[in-house]
Amino acid sequence: MNIDHPPLVRTKPPVEKHQAAVLAARLFNLHITDLSFVKELNSYDDRNFYMRGSLNGQRECQEYVLKIINDVESRHEYFLELQCNIMLFLQTRGYNCSSPVLSILKTHLVRCKIPRKHRAGILHAEPGHVSVVTDKDTNGISLENGTSTLSVTSLRNIVDGIEIYDGEEYSEDEFLVCAVLLLNFVPGKLLNEIPLNTQLLFNAGVAVGSMDRDLKDFAGEELKRPEFSWDLSNVDEKIEPCLEAVTDPHHVEIVREVCEAFRKNVKPKLHLLPKQIIHGDPNYTNLVFAPRNKHCSQYPVQDIGVIDFGDLNYSCTVFEIAISLMYILNLEGVLKCGRTQMAGHFFAGYSSVHPLSSVELEVLPVLVASRFCQSLVFGAYVSKLVDPGNEYILETAKNGWENLEEFWKTPKEEVLQLWMEMSENTRQNQDEL
Repeated sequence: MNIDHPPLVRTKPPVEKHQAAVLAARLFNLHITDLSFVKELNSYDDRNFYMRGSLNGQRECQEYVLKIINDVESRHEYFLELQCNIMLFLQTRGYNCSSPVLSILKTHLVRCKIPRKHRAGILHAEPGHVSVVTDKDTNGISLENGTSTLSVTSLRNIVDGIEIYDGEEYSEDEFLVCAVLLLNFVPGKLLNEIPLNTQLLFNAGVAVGSMDRDLKDFAGEELKRPEFSWDLSNVDEKIEPCLEAVTDPHHVEIVREVCEAFRKNVKPKLHLLPKQIIHGDPNYTNLVFAPRNKHCSQYPVQDIGVIDFGDLNYSCTVFEIAISLMYILNLEGVLKCGRTQMAGHFFAGYSSVHPLSSVELEVLPVLVASRFCQSLVFGAYVSKLVDPGNEYILETAKNGWENLEEFWKTPKEEVLQLWMEMSENTRQNQDEL
């Protein structure tokens, strides 16, 4: 992809740990008593900061994530609000998922103007804590006990030149405008951090399938994102221009084969595939396992949480399970049954609550391979030309090319037959209970 092909070009907000803590305090009245707990989390193109604190003077200390969204996605405020509403909707359905906290402006999102270059010294947090106590020396504003109501124009210079954006024109060479929100933290371990077993993989599939089943009830065709780089609908058109960043000719050849299979076997059937809102990225770093029984290794479905709703999209439902299966096939830990059967257990769980149509089944293997290519090629491009220091971007590439090749050389009919047989065996066993 060239510089004139911009969908992947994002500017990661230039916000540091101490600035994030002050933003949480000033915008969300979060009282942070120990800055040593504030830490930055992995992210592709946003900034995410884990922190502990109490809201509005409450005594109970809880866990949160301050999310500062990249400048490109922040332009779509309506979509970001929908994202928040969907998190709240899933929470009402009993899902353990991220959910937004209201800001001092009584909104979930606060758009902030952030200097591209660090400006120190406008407001300093004390070394050990950040509080919402009175700070009349900066703006004559009191945030004590969460009692203040602030207008957009009254809060300037939150920290180091960062301020609430007032809608006025600004220099894009000097500033970014980014949406800031505070999310409740979902505690637990990620799927790639826990010992795997077949029941766990099955339950993870049930969790994602249940979420998709319930998301059908949220009307959201306005969440169509035709230019969204990570939508599989036009994966071939998006990734082939990026191949300049892939240095191994054999890898390039595999990607071109997958793109051709997508054009031949998937594109002509896209109009036949059911559509709805999907999470868009239910991978092993976005499924959180928090057992209520510490001695249980099976992780019941209700103990599986979901995070990171930034890729929400109104698109083909089958894309969801294709994305999940790709990441199951790319897990570092491998059970004795092998990767394809590991994915089969996830598939069986998903299908038990959200069965796929015959057309969806036909296109599934190529979609799985397409997601492999998408993640690997985008990762190579962004790492090389956009954000070279971000190791998280290359997470898939650790084993991805090898696992893609292994999956791609296995006959698609054989893979699909195995997964369908595993799903059918599960259904029969459930019927016998």
